[in-house]
Amino acid sequence: MPAQPDPAQPDPAQPDPAQPAPGTPVPGVPGPVPEPAPRRRPSTWGGAVYLAVLAICLAGLGVVAFGPWRNGVVVVGAGLLLGAVARLVLSDLNGGMLRVRSKWFDVAALAAVGVLAIILAVNIPNQPR
Repeated sequence: MPAQPDPAQPDPAQPDPAQPAPGTPVPGVPGPVPEPAPRRRPSTWGGAVYLAVLAICLAGLGVVAFGPWRNGVVVVGAGLLLGAVARLVLSDLNGGMLRVRSKWFDVAALAAVGVLAIILAVNIPNQPR
């Protein structure tokens, strides 16, 4: 037996009556409702920087897996530092997926993890073979 629809939840197939259809006049607002702009991917600079940070960190993990691990950890740390600088420079509206908490928390967390990763990679002594 199919589940009964919840009367408290709006039907997703029905348009929202609170939102006017694009191109229809709205009382009290001059002119028709503008058409929404086509969506770009990523839609903010922060989204593009996030993808760059992700790519750098994945490249660093690849170096860790298949090359000198210290260099890979330094690459990951540098990617996180890039994310911290980008989060510091970009506005909250353009933060994209770099924006998780407040700006200062995001910058501090990314910078701390990036700096600590680099410091650990540089300072861990070589193990005798």
